[in-house]
Amino acid sequence: MADGMQATPRILDEAAAREYLGGRDPRKVMAPVRLGGRNCWDKVALDQKLNEIFGVAPPAAPSNESPLDRWRRLKRDGSHAA
Repeated sequence: MADGMQATPRILDEAAAREYLGGRDPRKVMAPVRLGGRNCWDKVALDQKLNEIFGVAPPAAPSNESPLDRWRRLKRDGSHAA
């Protein structure tokens, strides 16, 4: 990468997954996947599993609705969020 930027690995070994989870055993969050004969965890999958465990809703899908159209819709529907 340019300018000294480093890519953050997405696939983690057990030690990196444990560090990512603040010292907790990654096997208690989700089972590993075998890649190249090694146990691995995916950061995105860990985040999704943690969101599920903690009841965090996934982000809403992006809308093609413009901010003005959203405002009009919310105003029309009587939402206080308009």
